[in-house]
Parts: sequence; C-alpha cells; structure tokens
Amino acid sequence: MASSERGKEKVDEAPLPRAARAKLEEDLGKLDITDDEATPLVIDDRDEGAKRKWLLAGKVMYRHVFHIQIISSALRPAWGNPKGLLFRSVGENMFVAEFATQRDRDRVWEGSPWHVSKNVVVLSEFEECMQPSEL
Repeated sequence: MASSERGKEKVDEAPLPRAARAKLEEDLGKLDITDDEATPLVIDDRDEGAKRKWLLAGKVMYRHVFHIQIISSALRPAWGNPKGLLFRSVGENMFVAEFATQRDRDRVWEGSPWHVSKNVVVLSEFEECMQPSEL
C-alpha cells in the first residue's frame, strides 16, 4: 500500500483498482461458504396477487409544455374513449396511460401514429420500474 507523509501525520492512499480487486478475490476465496449460502437470493418486490396493469408511456414531441388535461382531452376520443383509461403526467409532455384491459391497450399500441394538435405522440410499452428518462 502506498503512503505519503504530510507534516507529521502519515496518510494512507487507496490501493490501485486492480490491486484492490485482486485482494478482494483472494479474501473471498478464503471464505468457507456452504451450498445453501452460495445460492443467490432473488428479491422481487412485485405483488403476485396484484391486479395486472396495462400501461403505455407516451411523449408529445413539442417544444412547449402541454398540460396533461390537454393531452388527455386529445387522445381519449381518438383512442375510442376506453372505459377505465387514466392518464398520469410523468414529466414535461410525458405521460403514462393506464388501460383497464389488454385489448384496449393493444388497439391503441397497434393503431398509432397518434398526435396532439398536429404534434406527434411517441408511445412505448411501460413497465412500472421504468424511469421517465427511458421514454
């Protein structure tokens, strides 16, 4: 390990990344792990009994900001006023549309292109763990 002296105190510097990795691998090799302990743990926070959600994420390609009500008012009738359709804003001109049925969601997904006031709407399939920047 490299060290340097500053005044009277001695300060240890961090080891190089390769050396640290080699040391870690060496130390891990010394561990006595049983087969049960070596089994990886998978953590899934999804609720198995939860109602399935049919979601699409969308973004209106326009330099000015549309309010979610404007987007909803334009797309709801164009999409056939599906029962249970909810819109949530997730950023500027970005939204998540939640459908009550897979059939409604698939019809909208396959029926594009869509637009709001002559501005294109880009849709993508949405997973609940997605970030708005992934649209």
